[in-house]
Amino acid sequence: FGDVEHCVLVKDKATGRSRGSAFVRFRDQSSVPKILKESGYDIAAGRQVLDETDAGVTVGGRRLLVVPAVSKTTAKDFVSESVNLGGTMKKR
Repeated sequence: FGDVEHCVLVKDKATGRSRGSAFVRFRDQSSVPKILKESGYDIAAGRQVLDETDAGVTVGGRRLLVVPAVSKTTAKDFVSESVNLGGTMKKR
């Protein structure tokens, strides 16, 4: 899909084994629509939409769940814009 700039494999702290998830950042943002389309991610639905006949994206025979994320800067800009439009944000 494109060159990977950064990848973090999530591991169990006690065992050091993979927890089955990772965070991947592509060098070029044009890679993102490619993997979202291939994975069956539906932007309008905000989730991956696959049935049993869809292959999606697989690695080692395992189908991957692909979820887009935004940078901290983009998230901060979104929060600032929402508040400026009269919205409120609550801390958890």
